[in-house]
Amino acid sequence: MSGRGRPSATTGGPDKRSLILDAARTLFSDKGFDRTTMRAVAATAGVDPALIHHYFTNKNTLLMQALQPDLDVASTFDGIADADSAGTEFARRLFGYWEGNPAVRTRVIALLRVAMTREDVATMLREFQVRSLTTALGPLTAPDRRPLRLGLVATQIFGVGLSRYIVQIPGVRDVSVGELAGIVGPTLDRYLTGPLPAP
Repeated sequence: MSGRGRPSATTGGPDKRSLILDAARTLFSDKGFDRTTMRAVAATAGVDPALIHHYFTNKNTLLMQALQPDLDVASTFDGIADADSAGTEFARRLFGYWEGNPAVRTRVIALLRVAMTREDVATMLREFQVRSLTTALGPLTAPDRRPLRLGLVATQIFGVGLSRYIVQIPGVRDVSVGELAGIVGPTLDRYLTGPLPAP
């Protein structure tokens, strides 16, 4: 007879951790952090709530692991320097990646939603943004005021994410990825290489 207590890793099976993470991302995306409960995550994942505590200890740990950004920046944006508009090609690939991968889109929505109220998630998102934009666009960016230029690119990317997926502004929500990239791209090009006012 098995004793009562915390379940072992084998109790949940090899896929239970992934089920829990997927459920957490969905609920954090829909409800934010404060209104997501561990019991709701367990119910959505179809597992015993004790198993979540076994894998993740508490909701804060679950949050940080569930929302850890997952993007192979180097391969996703390889070759954009050869495009007529690097900004347009960057936007097309990034927005296309979001649109073509529902699980990725859910993570992006959850990151944006929770980062507005949680400094630890905001820090994680900010650090990932700096690393990824530096890798993807750093070599294409004018040397003067480079952190500002890449930061301005981030404002466009995050602004589109908020407007399209969370606030769901008409027009921005409904336009195709190709058209959206074509509209946003020239602004990204200007941020990357255009003249900026003197500080």
